[in-house]
Amino acid sequence: MTMSGSSDDSGERDRIRDIVRAFQEACEAADSTALAAILDPDVTIVIDGGGRVRAPSTPISGSEFVGRVIFATLARLPLVAIAEQSVNGAPGLVVRHNGCVVGVAALGIRFDRIHELWVVANPDKLRSWNASDPAQDGQ
Repeated sequence: MTMSGSSDDSGERDRIRDIVRAFQEACEAADSTALAAILDPDVTIVIDGGGRVRAPSTPISGSEFVGRVIFATLARLPLVAIAEQSVNGAPGLVVRHNGCVVGVAALGIRFDRIHELWVVANPDKLRSWNASDPAQDGQ
């Protein structure tokens, strides 16, 4: 890889990191204006609650509706901590409540906006995220 290729890759990672950070900050501040600026108008969110967590049963599309779902979900869990983290190789966020992972979101980014969100809130699927020491799982 050439030096310019490395720089391009670094620039792309920085650009994506900035988008994820802007999304995180908008969520933390419940700032609908900032959220609208980072969501694609045709964004879609899919939330897997597994029937154990209150979540829409079908995908929700459109930035206004997705914003409402995000803020309504976060409002049910006051004092959450949101952290940037790679999720299955995609840019993403992890949401913790009282130190426990309650949601993991992978973000699809296109043209500097978030156009897809895949959220897992099903506690059964979050077990590995909440393991105190993943190396000791199964022992």
